[in-house]
Amino acid sequence: IITLGLFDFMKKHGLQNTPVYTAPANNHNSWPKAGTLLGLGYDALIPIELDVNFRQDVEDLRKKLEECLESETPVISVVAVIGSTEESAVDPIAEIYNLREDFKSKGLNFALLADGTWGGYFKTMLIDTPGTDRVRGRSSLEGSSYERRSDGYVPYCELNQYVQHEYKNIQLADTITINPHSSGFCLIREEDSAIEIKRCVFP
Repeated sequence: IITLGLFDFMKKHGLQNTPVYTAPANNHNSWPKAGTLLGLGYDALIPIELDVNFRQDVEDLRKKLEECLESETPVISVVAVIGSTEESAVDPIAEIYNLREDFKSKGLNFALLADGTWGGYFKTMLIDTPGTDRVRGRSSLEGSSYERRSDGYVPYCELNQYVQHEYKNIQLADTITINPHSSGFCLIREEDSAIEIKRCVFP
């Protein structure tokens, strides 16, 4: 595609239908914009229904992919959101990965993208052996008494087992997007961003 361009690539391989990509229904508004920038059109994004926990419904994803397979519609990518902007919901990326392996055997392959723009930074809590700091109670007005069993850091509200499992499998994705300035509260100066962009455009 990089060499031929999308149109000539499709013509060379006899593709009749416009390629599509999927994302959960609570995807960020940048995802449909990406389709228009790539020349696919706004409608190329197939929204996937959510379950009661606002996570991507894998069965609905399977249904949509089966429809694409039957109609011979190319699927560019499937997006798994790792911490949605509104609900902080984490999609079952491990299950989606297994679903892709299943469709590979049927002749349909696609890139698995992990959108951790908002919640991906929490992955840092699970690297190596995290600490287990706990507040035991205030011994005085001047300070607190803590139990500390390691040098790591874990906030007082830990991630549940499901979320930890998905974060530990985030590397199953082909690409991962994480913005440390979102949930990580890491300040990024505008001039630093401009410098990095300039280096990318004008190396």
